[in-house]
Amino acid sequence: MANELKHGDQGCSLTKAEFEGVGLHVFNSQATGDIVYAASSSQLSRLGIGSSNALLEVASGIPGWTTSPTIGATAWANANHAHAASNSGGTIAITATTGTLAVGNGGTGATTFTDGGVLLGSGSGAITALAVLTDGQMIVGDGSGDPVAESGATLRTSIGVGTGDTLSISGLTLSTDLSVANGGTGASTFTDGGVLLGSGTSAITAMAVLTDGQMIVGDGSGDPVAESGATLRTSIGVGTGDTLSISGLTLSTDLSVANGGTGASSLTANGVLIGNGTSAIGAVDMSTKGHVLIGDGSGNPQMLAVGCNDQILTACSGETTGVKWAAAAGGPAQATQAEAEAESDVDKYIPPDLIRHSPGVAKAWAFASGWGGGSGQTIADSFNITSMSDDGTGLTTVTWADDFATADAYVNGGWGSEGRLICQITDTSQAVGTSQLVVFISDSGARSDANPIMIVAFGDQ
Repeated sequence: MANELKHGDQGCSLTKAEFEGVGLHVFNSQATGDIVYAASSSQLSRLGIGSSNALLEVASGIPGWTTSPTIGATAWANANHAHAASNSGGTIAITATTGTLAVGNGGTGATTFTDGGVLLGSGSGAITALAVLTDGQMIVGDGSGDPVAESGATLRTSIGVGTGDTLSISGLTLSTDLSVANGGTGASTFTDGGVLLGSGTSAITAMAVLTDGQMIVGDGSGDPVAESGATLRTSIGVGTGDTLSISGLTLSTDLSVANGGTGASSLTANGVLIGNGTSAIGAVDMSTKGHVLIGDGSGNPQMLAVGCNDQILTACSGETTGVKWAAAAGGPAQATQAEAEAESDVDKYIPPDLIRHSPGVAKAWAFASGWGGGSGQTIADSFNITSMSDDGTGLTTVTWADDFATADAYVNGGWGSEGRLICQITDTSQAVGTSQLVVFISDSGARSDANPIMIVAFGDQ
């Protein structure tokens, strides 16, 4: 018969080791994974190993392997719990073996979720996931639909703590005093009007109500105390009597005129101070020699600059200050440069520094020698001439110290014993700052060096 338990073939006799060995009894066709069961009240049999994922099921009182187990129509149980039948036929039915398992079949209805996203139910619809919450976001519901992620002012409005950066709570009830360590006072009552004092992490305490004239004074080591009178004045260093004694005072802002100050933090050095009602004191600079402080009748006085020598201060309604410096009455006035150049018929004098601008006065002159050396003329004496170059035989360029107004200056020259020499300006080399002169022999026209040479120039400067 197949699968029955039988004796192994040990020959004609058994040794003790063979009798006690594991091979004395074997199943017919025995293989790895087989199990033994009682086929009857007197016979043991072998049940061969089942296929992968097969279950052991009893049929007609005999165990056997199956991949489609049948569950009783009512219920099946083991020693610890019972399982209700999944359907009236007693068979677990899986209607979909591929695709996505729906929520109605115990699945999620989805194949993937946002990593870190909070999951939301949707009835029998697929489970959905919120986006990953950003820093500071919270999930807030509105009582009607899916909750949303909120932060900042929107979140604070939703949860009722205000919209700004400062927490706004309309009401808070605690079962005990909120400790200092948790942001509270550690106390449930304080003296009405008492100044509060900190005590580390211990409860805040209150001083007694300050009496008239008392101030709070610290000693640098413990709680401050209330003081008044001579004790207070001694503590704050202003003397013990009724007269205030201050050795030094530092203010955070300028002391106004209304409070006995100047209203300014700096005053002009060497300046005259000018009052301005209750506004800050002003100052007028008087550091310049000869300046005079003059009132204008409407605002702050002004500085009048010093006049010229021999001038006198005279009234003048056309001036802002009502006065001006002017020449003393009875003497002639000074002519201007334009008046000197135009030879205007005015009753004025030409000062020494303007005489040169008169049309009949030489504007430049020179006495020079050394022509022919190639290094320029040697100027023995001159006026308004910077240099005289040696440009070759009979040629020299004169550079004026002060330029002429135009290039039309008249320049003439003379020389020593060479009576036949003529000196004149070249045709092409005259400018406002320079003039080139040529010296030539009158009867032949040939250029010739002259030593010494004397030149003079007239024109408008």
